Amino acid sequence: MEITNKFTELPESIQKLLQHINLDVLVSNPTFTPISGEQSRGLLFEIDNSSLVIKWFTQKARADNDIEALLDLAEIEYIPKLYSYEKRSYLVMEKASGSAVSLLLDHGQLSEVELKEIKKQYLHAVHLCYAAGRFDWDFKLDHIFWDRSRNRIMLIDFGEYSCVSEAITTSDIEERSFEFDEDVKEILLSSK
Repeated sequence: MEITNKFTELPESIQKLLQHINLDVLVSNPTFTPISGEQSRGLLFEIDNSSLVIKWFTQKARADNDIEALLDLAEIEYIPKLYSYEKRSYLVMEKASGSAVSLLLDHGQLSEVELKEIKKQYLHAVHLCYAAGRFDWDFKLDHIFWDRSRNRIMLIDFGEYSCVSEAITTSDIEERSFEFDEDVKEILLSSK
């Protein structure tokens, strides 16, 4: 198991629990609660009484990009903290708080003011990720979580965050802004 500099911030009991992690333990130990069925790239588990999630990679994801992207983006406030990982097996990271923007939109639970703030933070996150050498090729409103109590977004799903070498341009940000607006319109139209 590899650990990041954030690992020591975890309670000692959680650190010990994570030191012997494997799929059998995740499935059989009641401390770990599945939070989704098998996805194409991983199984997700929440660690009870914590704000942590474990992503166990499926065979399809053995060359998954999540770990490298999370390491590269570790200092960005909109990115979950990565605590530990084993390449080609699993990662342990901060659980995104709040709800997916797509879900909130679909249920009419976002004000126009909140939506503007979400978009502003999202475009700032795109700029910061690009500056760190990463770009998300799989944009979805499902991958943006809004925590109303903290007035903050958190991005999730880093499997398609590819390395980029060129500098970000105004047109790159404008393209993401356009995609954001189009996806919002699509959800709002379909929920009427």
